[in-house]
Formats: sequence, C-alpha cells, structure tokens
Amino acid sequence: MFRTILIAPLLAACLALSALSLPAPPYPEKIAAAPTPSHFKPIRVVVSIPPLEGLVEPLLAACPQPAPEANAAPKGVTVLIPPGASEHGYEIPPAKLAELARADLVLIVGLGLEPQIEKFLASAPSSRSDRRVVRFADEAGIAALDDDHEHADGDDHQHDHGAADPHLWLDPVMCVRFVAAAHRELCIIIKERGGTAEDQRALDRARDELVKRLKEEDAAYRRVADAAPGEGGRGGGGTRVVSHDAYGWLC
Repeated sequence: MFRTILIAPLLAACLALSALSLPAPPYPEKIAAAPTPSHFKPIRVVVSIPPLEGLVEPLLAACPQPAPEANAAPKGVTVLIPPGASEHGYEIPPAKLAELARADLVLIVGLGLEPQIEKFLASAPSSRSDRRVVRFADEAGIAALDDDHEHADGDDHQHDHGAADPHLWLDPVMCVRFVAAAHRELCIIIKERGGTAEDQRALDRARDELVKRLKEEDAAYRRVADAAPGEGGRGGGGTRVVSHDAYGWLC
C-alpha cells in the first residue's frame, strides 16, 4: 500500500515532464476546409423550344452545383415556348421574359423561327454584360434565305421563316454541332467562375456521352431508311410521306 501511494505521484510527475518536452505537432492551428462549389451561382440556361432542352440539360447537369448553404435556386433549363404552341403566336409570359433577361446562356434555333425572342434579345439589354447566345442555325452553318414564305400544318402552328428548313433538331448530325456549341459556352462560363480542371472534365464526359447517343440515333435512322422499300422494290429509295414538312435535314 505504501509503495503504491509513493509510485503514483512519481509516475504522474514523469508523464507531465515528458509532455512538456514533446515538440509541437506539425499541423497548422486550423486545418483549411476542403474547397466547395459554394462560389458557383446557378447557371441560368434558357431555350426557346422543348427539343433544345433535351440537348443541353445533360450538359448542365454535369456543371458544378451551388452549395446548399448558398440558398440558391436549383439550376435547370427554362423553356420559353411550351410544346404545341406556335413560335409566332405564343405570348411569352412576363416571368419567363424576366428569366430570359437574367439568363447566362440563351439557346435558340434561328432562321426566323423565334421572332419574339430575337426581338427581345435585340431590344432588351441583359442585366449583365456577359449573356451568351447560341443560334442553332449559325452553328450548323445554315443561313436563312430571302424568299420568305409561310406554310401551315394546323390551326395554330405556322412558320414564317426563310426557305431554309428550321427543324434542325430532328437531324442527329446537326444536333452534334449544337451540343458542341452549348458545351463550348458552358466551359467558358465555368472557367470565368473559377471552375477546376475536374469541373471541365466532368462537362467533357457529359458531352461525349450525349454525342455518343446522338450518333447511335443517327445510325438507327440510317438502318431503318436503308431497309425501307423503294421504287421498284429496292431498299433505301422512294418517297416518304409525312404529316409535316420537317424532315428534310434528316433525309
């Protein structure tokens, strides 16, 4: 008992002296937190018609997302003209026009298909000077011709565009060019906001996957067209009868 009482204080004293002689730990007083994408505001993307949404949304999904604590609105694509509405007759609501004014990236077809949007972009200044606009026709290298005409395919669906067919989104080859342009502009936006190399690689992967799907779609179209009976029983020829004159580029 007596030895135990003497040894205990001595042991405690030795441990205290040993602690005093230890070097300071080789760590900073405060470990820096891992970088987060909190500095990324949601990228506002606006498209004119629903088909363009499907061509840009997979790319936008691969972009850096704002941190939850940033209290930012979830990112997504705003479609100005709903399915089935006339690009010429539909009155875009003020709320969507406000989204157009605030957009970081605007994607339209061009060729006179969306005159209201073109007029708005020309007359209403952006809330920022860095709004980017992609016109599908420009990226595809197609210019509207001067011999404008109208054609109707229903009570409320009319196009008053040039002789160039505006239905570019129905051709997978054209869509690959559009996706490349959208990817290019999103890369610029990410870089301007301080994105990392990994952010760029994620966007590249999304582009590659989307282009792969488009090329598979193009190959499927070609297989069906080549197998279709043509004039005189030969495959790949003949006349195609459709309900709307929209498949010229695809053919």
